Amino acid sequence: MKSVPMSNVKMKWRDHLNSVWAGENCDNVCTRDGVFLLYERLVANKEDMISSTTSSVLNQNPVLPDFECESPSVGKLEHHVTALLNSQFELARSVCAESPFSVVLRQRLLVLWRIFHSVLTKYHDKEKVKSQSSTHDKKNQK
Repeated sequence: MKSVPMSNVKMKWRDHLNSVWAGENCDNVCTRDGVFLLYERLVANKEDMISSTTSSVLNQNPVLPDFECESPSVGKLEHHVTALLNSQFELARSVCAESPFSVVLRQRLLVLWRIFHSVLTKYHDKEKVKSQSSTHDKKNQK
């Protein structure tokens, strides 16, 4: 499984597939295999596109000074400790984002997002609701 940060994912919903996604069995979202199959359908339909902009935060290590005989000032020490802690935090974030649990959770989120979008578009489209209510009002007036 490939890990992709949410900021690098572009969703491009295909409106002609809204009926299919709106009728999707929600039990499929509850299992890992079901999520994988639904996510693969998103990718196959080219609704989930991974943008090529990747940030290499992990390659930007803090610059540490060369060996110095004198002890560094307190300000420099605090700066280096802060830089090391920030690097460690970014490393932990990237490792957690690449865990199998995180990947499946992200895929599940995208699939649910797609299903909710299709339900919203299919059943709650403002123009459809207005046209249906106007035809309903005309029938009631007769």
